[in-house]
Amino acid sequence: MATTCRKPMMFLFTLLAFSVMQARGLTVEQSFVFDASGGMRVTYAYEVPNRWAGFLTALQKEATDQMGLAAVGGVLDEDAVRRQFSDLSGVYVENYSLYHQLDESRRVEFTVVALDAGEALQSGVFGPIHFRGPTAEKQGCFFELAMPEGELSQKVDAAHAQRLAELLDGFECTLKVTTPTPVQAAESTGTAETSNRRAWRLSMQEILSRQLPTVRISW
Repeated sequence: MATTCRKPMMFLFTLLAFSVMQARGLTVEQSFVFDASGGMRVTYAYEVPNRWAGFLTALQKEATDQMGLAAVGGVLDEDAVRRQFSDLSGVYVENYSLYHQLDESRRVEFTVVALDAGEALQSGVFGPIHFRGPTAEKQGCFFELAMPEGELSQKVDAAHAQRLAELLDGFECTLKVTTPTPVQAAESTGTAETSNRRAWRLSMQEILSRQLPTVRISW
């Protein structure tokens, strides 16, 4: 049961396809950019205080044990990041950079390119995402992040939730999706930053109170 209880939080920790997550200095940015040819670029940027090295190691172990994810806590290891995507056809890590900032933190930036966005997203390596590209019956594309089921999210252990609240005080998660054509407003959620970009933000308080947003965009 303990394993099941942790999964909703682990999804939000590791898969929430995020672009600005703050947790007492730990910052993660992620954005999806889709192009007109059917491909996509997914950019990640992590700013990791050195004092968080132990936490990331523990997070990596849990992510690997529970869901087989290799790149979560291994973002400071370029080989680990590249291995995470190496088995996917038409997907590659375009660049990887690691910067040291005044010996207090490290900033990692890398971009993953997928020649076929639909095929890449179907693999699950980018998170629990439902994606539909153009078909003979329907033009346009559809992107949706699958949130934990309500019944399951109610089972998160109170003590575990309290520990997360203390560890991640100030946590904010943001996902951004940029599309090649204007967003269909009536079928999309989130904050419109431009005509073809939406953003979703989620605080730790919203996570613990299970006020999870609907993340959906059509274009």
